[in-house]
This record gives sequence, structure tokens and C-alpha cells, in this order.
Amino acid sequence: MQVSLKSSILGLSMVGAAVLVFGEPGVAGENKFFCTREGGVPVTKVRTARGNETFIIWERDFHKYPATKRCGIISNKLQRFYENGEVHFKTGIVNQYPVVCISNRQNTRCSGDNLLVTLPQGEDSVSVLE
Repeated sequence: MQVSLKSSILGLSMVGAAVLVFGEPGVAGENKFFCTREGGVPVTKVRTARGNETFIIWERDFHKYPATKRCGIISNKLQRFYENGEVHFKTGIVNQYPVVCISNRQNTRCSGDNLLVTLPQGEDSVSVLE
């Protein structure tokens, strides 16, 4: 499965590089997804055959979650789903907000359990998954 994500909504940028999110051999003990800093900004990276690629740039804080905390939480969630098999990105509505979710199955609906990113009301979550 190849995924291309982009967004500058809600203080994050999902950088689309047609990132392959499963099926690549990794180095033992290394996470596929991890949080680091670039230019003082928290960044979620993904290890690929081409090297480490930027997946999400956390540009600013949101409510009670500073960008650094969100980077760590979401990087860990991506890693857990990756370790459990195939990764599918979904869009939906949770608590009346558009969201991007992650799942190990294609036909799973978005819920609080698989929530990845909450977007501002009125934003188009589908455009984030271009």
C-alpha cells in the first residue's frame, strides 16, 4: 500500500512522498516510525528503503497537546499499527469533527480507538489523504 499525505491544517504538515508503510525489511530493534526534530520543529519520520523520510511536520501546539507530545503520541501509534500488519488510512467524523484514522483492516470505521489526527470543523479530511 502506498500512501501520499499532505496537510498544513491544525498545525501539522503531512508530507507526501508516496511512502510505503509496510512490507519493507527493517533493522532489528529500530522503529519504522519515530519522532525527531528538524530545525527545532518536531517531525514524524518513517524509515524506507530510500532512507528516513519526513511523514508529518508538527508545526504548532494544539489545545492541551504541545507539538512535541503530539509527535511522540502519533509516531508511537503509527508504529503500533505497523507492527500489527497492514496500515490503512481512513477519513471520517468523530464527535462532529473531521478526522484521519489508521486501521489494520480496510473496512474499519473511524473511532476514538484508531484516531490519528482531528481537523478543524469544516476542513476536508479527504484532501489530507491525496
